[in-house]
Amino acid sequence: GSREITAILRDNGGNPLSGKTISWSTTAGTITQTTVTDNLGRAIATFTAPVVTQVENVTITATFAGDASYLGSQANALCTVSPTPLIPTTLIAVIVVIILIILISLILLKYRKS
Repeated sequence: GSREITAILRDNGGNPLSGKTISWSTTAGTITQTTVTDNLGRAIATFTAPVVTQVENVTITATFAGDASYLGSQANALCTVSPTPLIPTTLIAVIVVIILIILISLILLKYRKS
């Protein structure tokens, strides 16, 4: 699935930096390559997790290269990606209920015939 990932860029005084380009990278899956910070210093990227067969750790990196006024900065976030069940849980529950209804119906029919 896809999720929005947010990085916040601030100066040393904690003030948000707007209009700054943030580069994004990930060790697996895909992510928006670059975004620009808004008036609150937020840069929002879309991360799409890879398809995995077992739990996998993925590192997402947001980088501000720096400019004439500010030095560069980088932050990493570690997230865990889990495999998606082959059959969604809801579908399994529906199938189980249908099977139970069929079994109960067969038992009732057999009971009525006796």
